[in-house]
Amino acid sequence: MGESSAVIFANSVLGARTNRTSIGVDIASAIVGRVPEYGLLLSKNRKGNILIKLNFEPKNLFEYGTLGYVIGKLCGGKIPVIKNLPEYTNVNQLKVLGASMATKGGISIFHAVGITLEARTKEEAFQNSKPEFEYIVTREDIKNSIIELNTAKNKKVDAIAIGCPHSSIEEIKKLVTLLNKKKINKNMNFCIFTSERTIELAKKMGFFNIIKSSDAKIFSGSCLICQSTKLWGWKSVATNSAKYALTLPLKPNELDVYYTSLDECIDLALR
Repeated sequence: MGESSAVIFANSVLGARTNRTSIGVDIASAIVGRVPEYGLLLSKNRKGNILIKLNFEPKNLFEYGTLGYVIGKLCGGKIPVIKNLPEYTNVNQLKVLGASMATKGGISIFHAVGITLEARTKEEAFQNSKPEFEYIVTREDIKNSIIELNTAKNKKVDAIAIGCPHSSIEEIKKLVTLLNKKKINKNMNFCIFTSERTIELAKKMGFFNIIKSSDAKIFSGSCLICQSTKLWGWKSVATNSAKYALTLPLKPNELDVYYTSLDECIDLALR
């Protein structure tokens, strides 16, 4: 598996085993049918190091993404074990949580007690060892992190970017519900990034035509991070993605980011 969001998802949610290596190593491994036996391919290296206790419940994808940023900042280079994540946490929420964790902290695996496959209990996640540190994450940490991730001076943005990591069909459905068959402001660039498979599903379920008729643009096979937005004249972007909020201010994009919920992104698009 290549790409940081895919690596942490594979290790944590799927229970697969992969290391965070360069694309060159991945291609070479595919050609020869072999990988170096080290790192997270070995059980002993998958045990948790840091205990993260939550004293609140994340409400939506936006808060899960922000929580991932908080944990990445606290546990960079370590393996977090998260306690008190809601039992109803779903695959989409785990995907977004891991993506921002990987981007901020370079983390390749996390455990959520009672949720992820190698953490049926706290003891299993730590492989019966004691955590090196314990942190309690509060809703105040979430509020402060939203402020940290905002680099835009105001809500005047050139574009809105959704889908980092790529939007799932459930996220597309929520977006379509919020659009409510309305038109995007003609001066706003509204970009949705997803996979070809999700676009196929969106077409079958009637979502694709609603998105197109709203004048939003939907892309597959790429990501805004890979685009030369400077050539487009953009200076600021609104997004609900913590990963975008972390990466778009960096070179080559150097965009200001207004980091906010999907609901407000849609509101900005329709104004």
